[in-house]
Amino acid sequence: KLSGRVTVDGRGLSGATVSAAVSASSSSGTGPLQPSPQVVNASSVTGPGGWYELDGLAEGEYEVSASLPGVEFEGPVTVLLDRDKDGIDFRADLSATGGKLRVKRRVKFGTVAVNSWRERVLVIRNVSKTDTLTVLIASAPDAPFSVVSGGGVIQLAPRSKHVVTLRFAPTAPGIWLDALQLSSSDPRRPEVVVWLKGKGKSR
Repeated sequence: KLSGRVTVDGRGLSGATVSAAVSASSSSGTGPLQPSPQVVNASSVTGPGGWYELDGLAEGEYEVSASLPGVEFEGPVTVLLDRDKDGIDFRADLSATGGKLRVKRRVKFGTVAVNSWRERVLVIRNVSKTDTLTVLIASAPDAPFSVVSGGGVIQLAPRSKHVVTLRFAPTAPGIWLDALQLSSSDPRRPEVVVWLKGKGKSR
């Protein structure tokens, strides 16, 4: 049984159903990917952080795919039976491509009294006329900012939008800054940082 990690842009993909196929090129040098009887999914879905287990893999090249509802990711993985320093037998860094992302780069909450809160919405748009866009909220902000709704992996059809609700709830006076990190399948904007700013005021 081999333990590994399934990631998207280097970040763990949790709760995804995983399948794998052996690449014919790993044994014969040529040929398409073929389903492999060697590959047994020991885990039904990836766990927190993208951790996953497979049975019966030999060393070689494999193509791994992972799916969340409505979203497909795929990519290659090389299996080496000598574990690395982190105790991982294999790593699969997957990607989805397509779409055209449009999103504001700053969200301002203004001045909010300490121990109260204010919400703002961040609108994520796919302005492509033909391609689906996949967006992953890769890193949520720290307190006093938070994602109230609309987080996780988002799939946007052409010319559609998605709303993420953000909250600022200061616990002390002063200016607060943080960031929301997005990963997307837009090849021109694979990584986007949305800056958050708010000011806490004593009552």
